[in-house]
Amino acid sequence: MNKKKKQIYICYDCRNRFLVSYAGHIVLQQQKRNAQCQRCGSKNTYAVGLAEKPKTSLNDKPTIKQLEYIKSLGGNPKRVTTKREASEIINRLKKQ
Repeated sequence: MNKKKKQIYICYDCRNRFLVSYAGHIVLQQQKRNAQCQRCGSKNTYAVGLAEKPKTSLNDKPTIKQLEYIKSLGGNPKRVTTKREASEIINRLKKQ
């Protein structure tokens, strides 16, 4: 199963940034020649890199959703300092 990736392109004419999905090296090469700007329609574009989601760590600060969920389960979200700790507290509160 190929996961679709996104390539970032910039239009030479209007400087618009846009994403093009591709599912492998061969398709990417074809799209480099044919990527069309979504704003002005120009095919005068160039690839600048892959669009990737930023990697997060379990040692990062907990998310607002995690803190709200802990509160809704009856826990104290003020003592939570990491995503890992928030996840453990949520699991413990769900079992109660």
